[in-house]
Amino acid sequence: MVKVTVVGAGGTGCCTAAELTLMGHMVTLCEEEGCCAENMAAIQKRGGVELTGLATTGYAEIAELTHDFQAAISGAQVIFITALS
Repeated sequence: MVKVTVVGAGGTGCCTAAELTLMGHMVTLCEEEGCCAENMAAIQKRGGVELTGLATTGYAEIAELTHDFQAAISGAQVIFITALS
């Protein structure tokens, strides 16, 4: 299991976090305060992300949601940046 941080909670970040979680990794999803607030709130309320479609499917319980970038990257072995520049 790899400790992964995904920066950006838009569609790409949420799907990436869910896919990696379903692959068995411990994932932290991090987003700037106020950005993608609906996605972050929905994941927090449900406790995870439901992936459906032709590729990987299943319910992924994201290990951690945070707005604290320093905490999110601390100890991460891999960092994916999916945020717009």
